[in-house]
Amino acid sequence: MTKRAEVEALIRAAVDSFGRVDVMVNDAGIMAIAPIEALKVEEWDRMIDVNIKGLLYGVAAVLPQMLKQKSGHIINLASVFGIKVFAPGGTVYWRHEVRCARID
Repeated sequence: MTKRAEVEALIRAAVDSFGRVDVMVNDAGIMAIAPIEALKVEEWDRMIDVNIKGLLYGVAAVLPQMLKQKSGHIINLASVFGIKVFAPGGTVYWRHEVRCARID
């Protein structure tokens, strides 16, 4: 999900094999747990790449095909952490989940 070209290739392969895409489920997500003051910026970047960009790459890859078909469903899933922070170090993850849950 972090490489846009690979997501686009997946959709092309589905269309080549089946002629259409009826459903896309965005369910990839990672959660690094660390106190925010630990400043694990590389982990934050990875979470953004998977949790936000991955979702958007999926939508960008499949939406033109669904518009062409005049049908299709994109389902974006978020974890319970998108609603409530349970782990003390989950603050950065929680912000991503809230944004992803509200995209659709």
